[in-house]
Amino acid sequence: MAIVEEILINPKIIDNYGDIIKIKNAKIETWDAGHTPGSCMFVVEVDGKRIMYTGDFKLEPTLISHGARYDVGKVDLLIMENTYSSRDHPPRTQVEKQLLKEIKIKV
Repeated sequence: MAIVEEILINPKIIDNYGDIIKIKNAKIETWDAGHTPGSCMFVVEVDGKRIMYTGDFKLEPTLISHGARYDVGKVDLLIMENTYSSRDHPPRTQVEKQLLKEIKIKV
C-alpha cells in the first residue's frame, strides 16, 4: 500500500509542531508555518530524499502567530502552494490599524 493510501486509511493526529510521524519507510516532520494558528509545513524523508511541502506561510510574527520555523536544513525538493505569492502587501501594522478603524466605525 502506498504512503498516501496509508494516511487516508489510518490518519495520524498531530499534537504539536515538531511531531514526527512514521509511515512505512517514510518519516514526516511537522513544522509551524506561521500563517494562521494551526498552519503546518511538512518535511518528508523517504528513500534518502527530503521533500518539504507547504501551503501559505508567514515568516514574521503577528498578533496570532510566532512566524514560521524554517530551519529545516537541506531539502531535495520544495513544494509550495501559495495564495498571494506574486503580490506585494502593505505592512501588516498598517493593515491592522485600518481594520481596527473600520471596526470602530461599524460598531
